Amino acid sequence: MLSKALSAAVFGIDAYVAEVEVDVGSGRMGDFNVVGLPDIAVKESRERIKSGLKNCGFDFPNPRSVTINLAPADIRKEGPGFDLPMALGILGCQGTFFGKPLNGQLFLGELSLDGSVRPVRGTLSAALCAREQAIRRTNATARYVSKISGPLLDRIDIHIDVPAVKYKELRGEAATEDSAAVRERVVRARRRQLERFASEKRI
Repeated sequence: MLSKALSAAVFGIDAYVAEVEVDVGSGRMGDFNVVGLPDIAVKESRERIKSGLKNCGFDFPNPRSVTINLAPADIRKEGPGFDLPMALGILGCQGTFFGKPLNGQLFLGELSLDGSVRPVRGTLSAALCAREQAIRRTNATARYVSKISGPLLDRIDIHIDVPAVKYKELRGEAATEDSAAVRERVVRARRRQLERFASEKRI
């Protein structure tokens, strides 16, 4: 049986949507194969997923085989953040979601042996990538923001979304301003303000 879930591959400061395809039962019995340019941390996910599922009350599909493809195959997949989508894909193959697809959501997280989810690097880049791809649900960012108390939010006067700078732009050879040039611009602005309100006693 085949099940799919969406995750993200982080490369530098950029993230790319990755499709986690899980197939149970089509290979040799007992095999657990991950393909799609996974690094060592991804390949080691088998034991974390196995223990995590069992400690959460789910069955690991022993002795059947598990084959996982991380697409696209030409982008390197690094870190343990694929634990969660791979585990959900395995559960999907076993009918846990009753055929309901996991698309429209992006999953990212490392599984501990007790089944809890640990944070991983690149979650902000993954969330921005999900928004660009119109994926409606992501790494509980909204819930985290909702924990900030109202009185504290009231003290923040301006909220600005700052887009991520692409890795190629950071590594490019385009001319940049040095601190002295920025300081001079700030000094000129302050001087204009002082001249503008010179006649005002309370400013």
